[in-house]
Amino acid sequence: DGRVGVGSSADCGAVGLDAAAIEFLLAFPDLHRVAFSNCRSNVAILAGTGEPGDSGDGGRADAARLDRPTAMVRVDLDGPTAAVDDFFFIADSGNNRIRRLRAVDTGGTFELVIDTFIGGASPTAPGAAADLDLLRPSGLAVDDQRRLLIADTGHHRVVRVDVQTGTVDTVVGTGEPGFNGDDLAPIETQLHEPVALVFLPLGLLSVVTNPGQPPPDPPPEGGLLLVTERPAVLPVAPGG
Repeated sequence: DGRVGVGSSADCGAVGLDAAAIEFLLAFPDLHRVAFSNCRSNVAILAGTGEPGDSGDGGRADAARLDRPTAMVRVDLDGPTAAVDDFFFIADSGNNRIRRLRAVDTGGTFELVIDTFIGGASPTAPGAAADLDLLRPSGLAVDDQRRLLIADTGHHRVVRVDVQTGTVDTVVGTGEPGFNGDDLAPIETQLHEPVALVFLPLGLLSVVTNPGQPPPDPPPEGGLLLVTERPAVLPVAPGG
């Protein structure tokens, strides 16, 4: 229904969270917007006007139109100025795109600007990522090498993109929907519409799929893949 509840600092403290160290990146598909919050602030809209569309590249993010965004993550490139060297990536699912938010110095103040990183007619991604074809991308995650993982829902796979070099590889899925058994290599494992990604302890990537695919058993310790139809929501620690 478009409503969202954001805890106060007291709420975070009650469950052992540091209000200053936790941020929540929020996507509202039905409102065609993405937002930021932490335990000490209200929701701040980062991008989207509330109307569906695919306009606004090169301009202010809050004046751009998105179409059913489903996820947003932050990639910290470890530069000298966090405001400039951090990027937000949005799964703009209805537009089959990955949109990027970046802070631009407009003469003493920073303005959040949006572009299309992957997909569309003029993507800004370097290398092979500029030619990556996505269909209803839904889930996003960032690994410990600051690479972007994308649940390419309509293509039944999870792809990994180095946002600095544009290198692309498929990490899970064959591209064919279905379930073809357990204990297979991730790139030999069929998925049915992956919709969300969460990194778990021991280096496991949880791939949340749409109903229709029986979840296989977890792989051995140290493996990559755990497929489940049970969604998970985790707070994102800045710089983590």
